[in-house]
Amino acid sequence: DCKINPRAIGIQFYTVTGATLEKDVKNIRLEYEPTITISPYISFGGIEKNASKPINEKLSYYGFTGNIQLGIGTLGNGKAGAFSINKTTINAECKDTSEELTITFNPTEIGVYTEKIVLSNGETVTLYGECSKCVQTTLAVDNNKISYTSVGLTWNKVEDKDLSGY
Repeated sequence: DCKINPRAIGIQFYTVTGATLEKDVKNIRLEYEPTITISPYISFGGIEKNASKPINEKLSYYGFTGNIQLGIGTLGNGKAGAFSINKTTINAECKDTSEELTITFNPTEIGVYTEKIVLSNGETVTLYGECSKCVQTTLAVDNNKISYTSVGLTWNKVEDKDLSGY
C-alpha cells in the first residue's frame, strides 16, 4: 500500500544502480482522507450574566469536495443558545486552507455552560464557559479615612436583583 502526501508536488523514482528509467507517467490520481484541524476544547473562562465574550479560532482543512457544515446543538448541559458561531457553512471545494471562526459566549443565566460544535465529518469541539453573579465594580480608597485598624472604601451601587445570593 503506497501513500502519497496530498501536498506532494512530484514523484521520484529510484532504480537499481546503473539502470535507467524512461517512462511517462500519466493519469495519476491521488486519493486521501479529508482532514479538518481545530482545537478540540475551547474555554471562555468566567463572565458576567448578559455579557458577551468572543474567541477567534482557526479551522484548517484540505481534501474536501464540498462544504463543511458546523452546528452548535444541544449536546451539552441543555443551556442552548449561550454559544454562537459566525459561520455554519464553509465552501471547502478543492481547497487547502483555513478559516477564522468567531465563537461567542453570551450567557443569560448564572451557571456552568458546556456545548459542542459538530462538524460535518463527525468531529466535535467542546465549548465551556461559566457565568457568575459577580458584577465588576471598582473600589476607591479614601486616603483621608485610613487608620491602623480601618480603611474607608467607596464603590458604585449595583442594580442587579440577581445578587440575592450575597
